[in-house]
Amino acid sequence: MSHKNLSVKIKIPKFFRDKLKDKKVNLIYKRFEKSLNINENFGVAVSGGPDSLALAFLAQIYSLKRKINPKLMQMNTLKIAELSRCLTHL
Repeated sequence: MSHKNLSVKIKIPKFFRDKLKDKKVNLIYKRFEKSLNINENFGVAVSGGPDSLALAFLAQIYSLKRKINPKLMQMNTLKIAELSRCLTHL
């Protein structure tokens, strides 16, 4: 087997690579990556706000690098608040 076949690069789509070229985004991602140690599939609940979308973005890059599958779930905060009120009456 040639040396070329032995070196496998992690394939990250161009959209994500381009975003990681931004120094600020790359610094945030590095901190995010350092804070996690997940080597299996995981779930991420997002509400659709800017912080949730940033979390989904970082989780997607992390999963591509680790070759794992994140499950992104949209959570409606109004429904959660309603459920919480119902549970307090039990």
